[in-house]
Amino acid sequence: MRSINRVSLIGHLTHDPKVTRTKDGIALATFSLATNRRYRNDAGEWVEMPDFHRLVAWRKLAELCERFLHKGAALYVEGRLSTSVWKDSEGKRKEQQEVVVTSLNILRLKGDKIQAEELLGKEEKLVSLAAKEAGKLAKSIKGAKKVGKLLEDVKVKVVASA
Repeated sequence: MRSINRVSLIGHLTHDPKVTRTKDGIALATFSLATNRRYRNDAGEWVEMPDFHRLVAWRKLAELCERFLHKGAALYVEGRLSTSVWKDSEGKRKEQQEVVVTSLNILRLKGDKIQAEELLGKEEKLVSLAAKEAGKLAKSIKGAKKVGKLLEDVKVKVVASA
């Protein structure tokens, strides 16, 4: 049986990406994305709770993150879940789940519309399509599903792949 490991997130960057390089010179960007979930509390009031997701991007995508992403930016991210395992300075085993980013789009919120920002590099033309047609961003789960479906319908394209 085939398995699926796919993550799609829309949220805001909590800090600028930190880019490091491996011994072989491969770029690695690490950053965090905040998403909100809504639920009704016992009193029947809507409450928003943030979730924070650790993201990593490799190679050319990491370099693009360094160039174009800044704290507070709205993003649509696709990737896969991965677990990093290492030993700390005391020799204890540590694990951390993260999303390995395979594609992303920088989003701009204008009023109640989502628009994709175009990224144009000197050497490459990286155009982020979609979201112009995403329609109104509602404040309900139904509205979020509608936006997700619209983004799917207009085929959100990969800005760059890892």
